[in-house]
Formats: sequence, C-alpha cells, structure tokens
Amino acid sequence: MLSSGNLRNRSYAAKEKLQQRLTDASSWRLPKQNSGIAPPDVWTNADMEPVPPEKRTWGKSAFVTYWFSDLVTISTWSSGSAIFASGISFLHTLLRHIDTR
Repeated sequence: MLSSGNLRNRSYAAKEKLQQRLTDASSWRLPKQNSGIAPPDVWTNADMEPVPPEKRTWGKSAFVTYWFSDLVTISTWSSGSAIFASGISFLHTLLRHIDTR
C-alpha cells in the first residue's frame, strides 16, 4: 500500500511532468528505435515489425482459429442475413460471402 508521503511524491512528479509537457515541446520527443527491416532514415516501432520466428508462440491451429473467428462476427452474420432477406437464394448468398473473403 502507498504511504501518504510516497503518494504525495508521485503526485508532485506527475504534476511536474504535466507542466513540462504543456510548456516545452522537446519533452514530447522520443528516442529513435533501431529496426531490423526499416531503412536507417525511417522512424519505426518494434511493435509494428514482424515477430521473429524464435519469439513466435503460436502454431497452425492458432492461425486457423484466428481466421475462423472472422466468420462468426456480427458483421458477417448481418451482411449474410441482409443479402438473404433481399431475395437472393441461400446458395448465391453463400457464394457471395466466399467470393468476398
């Protein structure tokens, strides 16, 4: 649990940081991150780069499950039922959804 002195110190530090952010534009600068794929003159973020194979924790089943989850979203069901309600046959509705995926 935080003591009142520790809480007061954290509050003061947050207030100082906010004051600096509001008055000094240089406080918003971030250090340039190194990239394994982006050219040296391009700013990038490690979260936007592909995960290296040695750090991947998923397999084929996770890949299939991820894409299958797209089939059970409300937008897929809504668009399918709207097409079906407009008078198009079930087969044509099914083929339309397969064609757009």
